[in-house]
Amino acid sequence: MYIAGSHTMKDWYDDYTKTPYAIGDLRNSTRYQAAENALLDNPQVKEVRGHSLGGAVALELQKNYPDIEASRTYGAPVFNPLGTESNNVDRYRNWTDPVSMFDRSAVKSI
Repeated sequence: MYIAGSHTMKDWYDDYTKTPYAIGDLRNSTRYQAAENALLDNPQVKEVRGHSLGGAVALELQKNYPDIEASRTYGAPVFNPLGTESNNVDRYRNWTDPVSMFDRSAVKSI
């Protein structure tokens, strides 16, 4: 299942108030709730992928649903300054992307 990044004003609000950089709970975001409903409607989904806010949602879904076997993110707001690895998670970011700049475990590209 692919989870898109921010598209609406509500998504951008959630970016600043509910992502790992903020104090809020990502599970309360509009994007997470929509993805969770899609996941519950499609129990055959075993992998999630997402971009930006969608990447953060993908990681949160994988954490909360043990049936999700793997995730892949692109430019996700991940706070991982020490570069600790996670199992079955592929993360990618561009060198100049400020959203994912604290993700030291992401594979970097130009």
